[in-house]
Amino acid sequence: MNENEIKAVAVTHPTRGGQRFDEIILIVPRGKDITCSDISEIAVKDRNIIKKEYYEDTIEIMLSADDEGAKELRENPATARKPEVGAPFNPAMIMPLTEYVKPQAQVLFTMNGKRLTVETSEVRECIVDDFKSEHAYRLMYNLFSPKEKKENERFPLVIFIPDASVNQNDPRLSLLHGEGATGFAYPRVQDINPSFILAFQIPPRIAFVSDDFTCAEEFDDLKKIIDDVCRENPIDVNRIYILGGSQGCMSACELNCRYPDFFAASVLAGGQWDSEKMGKCCPGCNFWIFVSDGDVKAYPGMNAVTSALSKGGAKVRTYYLNARDSKEKKEEAVRLIAESDANVKFTVFSDHSVVPANAPDTGGTNHMNTWPEVYSYDELKLWLFRQHK
Repeated sequence: MNENEIKAVAVTHPTRGGQRFDEIILIVPRGKDITCSDISEIAVKDRNIIKKEYYEDTIEIMLSADDEGAKELRENPATARKPEVGAPFNPAMIMPLTEYVKPQAQVLFTMNGKRLTVETSEVRECIVDDFKSEHAYRLMYNLFSPKEKKENERFPLVIFIPDASVNQNDPRLSLLHGEGATGFAYPRVQDINPSFILAFQIPPRIAFVSDDFTCAEEFDDLKKIIDDVCRENPIDVNRIYILGGSQGCMSACELNCRYPDFFAASVLAGGQWDSEKMGKCCPGCNFWIFVSDGDVKAYPGMNAVTSALSKGGAKVRTYYLNARDSKEKKEEAVRLIAESDANVKFTVFSDHSVVPANAPDTGGTNHMNTWPEVYSYDELKLWLFRQHK
């Protein structure tokens, strides 16, 4: 046997920090014997192996998701510039913040006393590959469909708009950078609440939404695509949900201002918008808002929004969460908040707790770590699917 007879497949899985290359599958031709000593000799260049499993014609190599080589999206040092002090946020000036690195690796092993090297030749993006990428009008998007559909059955639609760090021309980047869309496609979620998932990809170098509450011309295409998806698929129009962080949050706010009776519920994380406009248009909307108290724009911005919504007649309740609590304690806290009859749930992460222990505590780290925390909550997803117009 030689290296040309063995195929190596790179496998990635979604995590809160983005898709991670954490597995390699070696496909061995049938009839070829692999010994335990052969398996023990397997190594992956520049990667840490967690576990190896041998099956009839495959060897599964589990890799550390914490390795630098596990990341598919990494900071793009050539373009990750900050806006000028005092200038409105404008993605056209600083994007893209990330660049895509194709998962690849070299597998080294011994066979019949000979040291061989096989490079990965294929990539399987778990969950991400279940989405179909499309282009319509001036935007790209990805659509996930429930695996089983009965005649005349209608499904909820979850709409996801990412933050601006992945504004590029690759439609799949909105799926690769976190769990905002893929988290709803997990089998454990779909088994309980099968749904369609619509994940938008925003192109680069346009001010899609800005801190001065203006939108690019392309923004108008969001609703056109949503309407097309609803018309072409068995969607329950009384169970349409939207969520997003930063750019996605701001986009969801503006969509609710334009179409206040359209969404059954909105999850708004780490963003801000025109408080006067939202107070006038959205007091009857069903919002769950999340911000970090260390986010220098979103925290005061959403305080102004919730104040305006309350004055407009919304029932607003404020809650506090500690993102450093255990998973179980946070899920229980979210479950209890979900029971509130307030149509605007304003949830603040206290004491800058969304910032990882090894990261600097800045307005930026408070901002960027808000929505990955929010997207991880199973109880939030359960609440969302219970909402009806």
